[in-house]
Amino acid sequence: MPLVIFTDEYSQEFIYNTRKKVQLENVTKIYNTSIETLPLFKKYDLFNDIIMQEQQGRAWNPAWNQAVKDMPETSSVEFMILENSKSYFLSNASKENVYNTTFFAWIDATYGKGNASLYPFNYEWDPEFPPEKISIIKVVDLAVNDRMVDDDETMLVLLINKFPNLFNIVQGEWFNAFHLF
Repeated sequence: MPLVIFTDEYSQEFIYNTRKKVQLENVTKIYNTSIETLPLFKKYDLFNDIIMQEQQGRAWNPAWNQAVKDMPETSSVEFMILENSKSYFLSNASKENVYNTTFFAWIDATYGKGNASLYPFNYEWDPEFPPEKISIIKVVDLAVNDRMVDDDETMLVLLINKFPNLFNIVQGEWFNAFHLF
């Protein structure tokens, strides 16, 4: 499967070599991207203030799961900037469209939490997406119940509510993306 990836300089060689092992280096476009070049980096101080207020208890809701307080989503400005830049990356990949395709799939770098068995063998995946729709896997109920919703998922839910005709929602579970399409 062709891959467009935005990553830092540190990870480029690893990604290239991983793809080369399965003869996919010719369908791998790697963009060297630093956190400082992302548009949301301009909001670094704002993100930092939010994190500081939460970490110091001034903006922390006692009903929230305390275990989340130490996770990158709530303790790292850089992670928040990266997490909320998904639409920026996808927009850039679709505008440049280096593989001349009509479909794009977003897969988080943290998908599978390091479990290689959750990925297709040799990265072979030929998904079937309905035309003119944004296909997503609905795991929101589980995520809300486990208090695992990040800001990007919240934004996606708001978009679905506002523009439901744009989306193809497929019921799924964590880490089964490659089996649903």
